[in-house]
Formats: sequence, C-alpha cells, structure tokens
Amino acid sequence: MKKLSIFLITALLAATPAAAQIKYVAVVETDVDAQSGASDQLNPADVRLITAELRREAVKNLPRDRYNIMTSETVQAQGGAVLEACADENCVITLGSKIGADYIVRGTISKFQKKFALTVEMYETENGTLVASSDPVRSEKASELLEKVAAACAGMYKTFADSQNSAAAKAPELKPKPDAGIAQRPAAKKRYKLTAALGADAVGAGLIVYGLYYESRVKSYVDDGKYKNRAEYDDANGAAARRNIGYIVGGALLLSGISIHIFF
Repeated sequence: MKKLSIFLITALLAATPAAAQIKYVAVVETDVDAQSGASDQLNPADVRLITAELRREAVKNLPRDRYNIMTSETVQAQGGAVLEACADENCVITLGSKIGADYIVRGTISKFQKKFALTVEMYETENGTLVASSDPVRSEKASELLEKVAAACAGMYKTFADSQNSAAAKAPELKPKPDAGIAQRPAAKKRYKLTAALGADAVGAGLIVYGLYYESRVKSYVDDGKYKNRAEYDDANGAAARRNIGYIVGGALLLSGISIHIFF
C-alpha cells in the first residue's frame, strides 16, 4: 500500500506541470530620472499611480496559471530599503533575486525638452536578461502618461507571454518514465552493494585474525624445538593449515570488499 501511495503521488505531480512552472513577477516602484528634470514636475503620488498601473496591467495580461504577480506590500516589505538605493537595472535585478522574483518590471520616467518619456522594461533575475520592453510613452503632463501607459504595458506583457508560449512549444517533449517506482531501485541497489562490501570486509578481517591466532600456535610449537609426541606434531600441522586457510580466504574476502567499494 505504501508503494502504491508513492506511485500515485508521483503520477499526480507529473500530471500537473503547471503548478511547478509558476513564475513570480515583481513590479517595483517607477524610477524618476532626476538629472533630466523629470522630478521637478512629478510628485510621489503620480509615480505611485503609474507603478500601480504597471502592476494592474501585469495582472490583466499575464496568464494566472503561469505567473504570480507579487503585491506592492510584499515587494516593499522584502526589498524596500534596497530599492531606494537602486540606480540602475543591475541593482533592480539583485533586488528581484533577494525577494524571490523570477522577473522584475520597472518603469523609468525621464524628461526631454518639454515632454515626459516613460519606458518600461522587464528582466529575468536569474541571468539579468532583458526579456521585454514597452514602446516609449510621451506626454507633457503626468496625467496623460497615466492614461497612455496601460496600452503600452498591455502590449509588452502580451508579447512576452506569447514569446514564452512559443519557446515552450518548441522545447523537446520529455518522455514519461515507464514506471515511477523505478526511481527507488538505484538507491536500494547501492545499499545492497554497501552491505556486501561491509560483510566481505568483516568476514575477511575475522579470518585474518583467525590466521594470526593459529600463527601464534605454530610458533609455539617451533619454539619448543621438537614435538613431544605424534599428537603434538599433528596439532602443529593442523595449526599451520588453519593459519594458511585464514590468510588465503580472509585476504581474498578483504580484497573483494575493497573492490566493491571502489566500483560502488
């Protein structure tokens, strides 16, 4: 029954790959390029609204069975202090790894002459690859940026999701194993090999000790210089035979155990 339960659990996990493939997406606070003068006419409330719009469009356009959009509270709680010091995309990618996000999304607002320009980029945190970016959104007013950003971000998210679906479709299909329980066999086989090796070592060492004991008996007969009678002579020869058996068989078993360990 236990083996059957393990098999059923393994089969269920293999039949539901979507749960294992869910990716976490973090939309971090929109960056304002102070050097361009954009911050002079933008207040924090405007920036928060734009960030919220980026997150809202991610929820609307990224499939929920494959992507989990992290909340603003989670992002701030786990990496808010780091985010404040982020000045480039590398820092943001580091933040994404810190909070457990697979992808990081961030908008940047700059100003050129009289117009604001908002660009949104999406990075993969594992290797820092830029995986998607929006068309620039331009306007002279922050309120108009907010009105235009939804369409630009929706297009970016959809393009990204489509590219990921296409890549998954082209990936080679993994053939299922004929028997999920077979995964347990190599471990059991290794245990059997280890048991055999230790058994050979133990018996071999015991026989070597056995030979050493009879070696001492043989020496005691030799030290006497002569045999007192025929029985003592026979005992000496018997001790020598037992010594040789212990050495030969014990040594062979020890070598056998060592060989099993080497090819383990």
